[in-house]
Order: sequence, then structure tokens, then C-alpha cells
Amino acid sequence: MKSKKKIMVIAGSIAAVLLLAVVLFFALGGAELFRDFDASGYTRAVLDQTFQGKVEEAAGMIEEQTKEELYAQYEEGVESFVENNITSGIEMEESLKEKYIALAKTIFASMKYEVKEAEKISRREYQVPVEYKTADIFPNFVASVSEEYARLNEKAEKGEYQGAVEEINAQMQTEFLNNCYELLNTKYQEASYREPETMIFTVKEDENGLFSLDETQIYEFITKIMGLDEIQD
Repeated sequence: MKSKKKIMVIAGSIAAVLLLAVVLFFALGGAELFRDFDASGYTRAVLDQTFQGKVEEAAGMIEEQTKEELYAQYEEGVESFVENNITSGIEMEESLKEKYIALAKTIFASMKYEVKEAEKISRREYQVPVEYKTADIFPNFVASVSEEYARLNEKAEKGEYQGAVEEINAQMQTEFLNNCYELLNTKYQEASYREPETMIFTVKEDENGLFSLDETQIYEFITKIMGLDEIQD
């Protein structure tokens, strides 16, 4: 009996030590070791920042950047999109440029996508499916721009602009840019969306333990969801 009692005392002591260790482990945040990285949440946060300017979730998952820095990235991204895909470096009044940027933000925010459940394919890599619907805004806009360009040339040939060549060109450019803004706004208001497609994003962890999306994939996604690949073809 003494032997059994001794074993029970030892077992009780071990259990107490284990219980204390577990309590301390969780109190010190050790549970984080068992919590898998939320690759779907991370992907959604990056896309929401890119398209909607929402930075709260992204700031919580990208520790090295502040909300202010992330929002500045969003604004720079939209402005770069306007310069590269709409105005193409054409000089214009700052007020009109700001109107284009504001409209582009509205269009970006209207994009339809849904982040699905991630699949862990290795210790440092996840694949995240994102279902999206391509908008027809820009393909329709480009077709209308071509028609507008032809219309203004016809006006010029009929002598509806007055002044020297430089003055006529300035008048035509101003009218063209203002009309194109209205056309883009109209195409946004009339937008329709294609059948859902899926793109697979890859989220990787670097040697410092930081996860990230490939920027080329984000660019490819913007191209697809905006229908820009149809224009480029």
C-alpha cells in the first residue's frame, strides 16, 4: 500500500507541474505556436487595401507598415493606374485629374471578388483561391473613346473649331478629356459583370517569418478583374 501511495503522490505532483506549465504557456502567448497563419485573411486584407482603401485589417497583419503608409500606398496605386491606363501622361488641369482619380477609386471599390479557403501546400507556402467577376467598364470605355476621337476629328474637318492650329488642338484636347471623363462615368454606371472565374494567389513566408503576396499576381488580378487584358489583346 505504501508503494501505491507513493506512486499516486508522484503522479499528482507531475500533474500539478504540467497544469502549471500549461497555464504559463497560454499566459505567455505560447498558443500562437499552434495557430496557423491566416493566408485567406491576409489575401483579403491586401485586396481590400488595393481596391477599397481599407487598411485596418491589413495593418493588423502587416506589422512593419502603419495605417497611414498603407493608405498612401492605396492612393499611389490608384493614381498610377489612372496615369498608366486612362490619361497616359496627357497634361491636364489638376482639377480634372483629381476627378479622374476620384472616379477610379469608385470603380476600384465596385470590383467583385471573394476570397476562398486557403490550402497549405508547404511549411512556408499557401495557395489562396479568389473568385472574381470581370467588369466590362474599361472594354466598353475604350470602344467609346475611339468613337469620341472620330467625332472630334469630324468636327475639326467641318471647321467647328476656331483659331490657330495650336489653339484648335488645345480646344480639342480639353473637350476630349472632359468628354472621356463623362464616358467613363457612364460606363461605370452601366457596368455589368461576367461569369465568375477563379485566380490562385500564392502567399509565401520569407526567411524573416514575414508573409507576402507576389506583386505581379496583384497586377495580373487587377488586369483581369478590370478587363484590361481584353483591351491589350
